[in-house]
Amino acid sequence: MKKYLSFLWIVSFFLFQNKIFSQETGDWTKETGIRVSNGVSPSTIILSNGTYRMYYTEGGEIVSATSTDGVVWEKETGVRISSGGIYDSVMAVNPCVILLPDGRYRIYYDGYDGTYRRILSATSTDGITFTKDEGVRIDTAADEIDNGIASVPEVIKLADGTYRMYYVYDWYGANSIRTATSTDSLTWTKEDPLNLEQNSVDPDVIILSDGTYRMFYTYTPEGESPRIVSAISSDGINWTKESGIRVAPGGTYDSAVVVDPDVVALANGSYRMYYAGSNTTEGDFDILSAIPNEEEETVSGWCFIATAAYGTPMAKEVISLKNFRDNVLLKTSIGRKFVFLYYTFSPPIANFIKDKPVLKTITRIWLKPFVWISYLTK
Repeated sequence: MKKYLSFLWIVSFFLFQNKIFSQETGDWTKETGIRVSNGVSPSTIILSNGTYRMYYTEGGEIVSATSTDGVVWEKETGVRISSGGIYDSVMAVNPCVILLPDGRYRIYYDGYDGTYRRILSATSTDGITFTKDEGVRIDTAADEIDNGIASVPEVIKLADGTYRMYYVYDWYGANSIRTATSTDSLTWTKEDPLNLEQNSVDPDVIILSDGTYRMFYTYTPEGESPRIVSAISSDGINWTKESGIRVAPGGTYDSAVVVDPDVVALANGSYRMYYAGSNTTEGDFDILSAIPNEEEETVSGWCFIATAAYGTPMAKEVISLKNFRDNVLLKTSIGRKFVFLYYTFSPPIANFIKDKPVLKTITRIWLKPFVWISYLTK
């Protein structure tokens, strides 16, 4: 108990003695060079032999490239999905690829016939030669909410074996993200739009080890450039936007625009994000990559002690403290040193108090001033 209280007082002293301010910069580290030239909207999978295959949009069609290390890529010959069908007579773009239980590949994509943008699909046994599936996965022709637009699909498989699709709807109004569900990956039932702000597009969703969901997406504040941000959810439907920016424009190849995040889990437990960047607002995209910096990777989970004290990582107090950590502490060297100290000592403390109601109550009382400070720095 004495060691526990001593640690809390050390934390208190540090926070009140150091005035730390935030700045709006991307907290993922951009990797040098271009991964794939003249590409946009990547969707990457890691094959059973450990190699990577990326599907992406080039010139109104979907093509692919492969890599042995995820960094150096070689474009594959041919076209994976070409335009020219009933619903994609003008273009076939924005792929999302999943592996089906029987080992086949299914690619979802945005088809445009000159009037409507719909979500279509195609299937393959080898990931190279695809046959377009009959019909439409997400139709927008008679949907007032979608307003003729369903684009940039992202599909994940849920724990119960069903599928959820995230897609962009209504470019000319909400310009945000909606979902649909399916039991067979072909027939989809639309759900209500998500609780994300206007101009939130290009969803990419991963499921974390604790079962929570993290969405990376492109957000464009009014009058500003697009940037890649993230949100967290306990159910994949109700989302809380995380503070800060994951990837911001301003690099050698993305001085004007960053869009279309595609996050891949690596064998070492880390992640790599592929995204499209451009030095102009008129197009000419290349596919680039970024990785979590050391601090971000270390603290990408929830606040251990606060989670134990409040009983859930989705408590509003925990979310506020996490945002304070990301948006204030991690923006300075002294703040990062403190966070590393905290993450060194806090896990055993959290484990010690999590099943002790009295200690949890004491900890919540001790945390109140820090929660209050975190609210003030929003």
